[in-house]
Amino acid sequence: MTSIEEGTNLIDKETGENKVENKEPEETKPSGPSLMVEFGRFILAFIFECLGSFLFFSAILLGSNVEATVIAFWIVLTIVSPFSGGHLNPAVTLAYYIYDMKLLSGIPKVVMYTLAQLGGGALAILLSESMREPTELKVAGHNNDSKEFISEFFFTATFIFIYLFSTSKVTRVSSNKLVSSGMIAAWLYFAATSASKESIGALNPAVLIVFTVYNNNNRRNYYQKYKDEIWNVGIAEFSAAAAIAILFFLVENHSLRILKKKKKKSNLKKKVIK
Repeated sequence: MTSIEEGTNLIDKETGENKVENKEPEETKPSGPSLMVEFGRFILAFIFECLGSFLFFSAILLGSNVEATVIAFWIVLTIVSPFSGGHLNPAVTLAYYIYDMKLLSGIPKVVMYTLAQLGGGALAILLSESMREPTELKVAGHNNDSKEFISEFFFTATFIFIYLFSTSKVTRVSSNKLVSSGMIAAWLYFAATSASKESIGALNPAVLIVFTVYNNNNRRNYYQKYKDEIWNVGIAEFSAAAAIAILFFLVENHSLRILKKKKKKSNLKKKVIK
């Protein structure tokens, strides 16, 4: 009875015409966010990435010790990550670019984030020079290039791994930003202090640039004296980011395929039992 009643309601009682045929087609709204919304998100991400980088680099240049800097990093990362992802590091940006596999569409984001990070670093240098005495930050001066490269490569790779592991929907321990940011900050403390025994221990090309520019402003020949070491460390950081991003992408995708196969098998078993 219900289906018949629903069918008769489609006929207009006065005209006898079919309501469905006479009904004008509704306008279909385009799916997904508009261009203006995407542009707004883009600008918002740029602002927060720049702000976060400024606060983080200011903490490095003005902080009293490593522990205080790491706590500041944790707070900054928790604040900015909902808006920009909280990279604060060109090596992290490169890792996410490779991990996302958006080889063309991802380029504007890489450029934007890198400019935001360097812009934040430049502002931090200006602030610190107006607040602290013009003294050199003693971070360079290691003699063994191969040991320095391996140290910076290894500890940067582990840091990038924790970043990817903590934020991946497949592997993350918690979706809570405070928890994931805490994991990243805790590992930064371990990795940076461990790497600094054999290398600069920046684990971040933007930090490396901030150190270089700040020291060069206070000691004119700093870059000329340590340029080989600076380039050695920078190459190690970017190489580590690229290597670990590719490895993480391959392992995660392989794990997903295994999980899907197991799920299919369990579904088939349930059907057989039924």
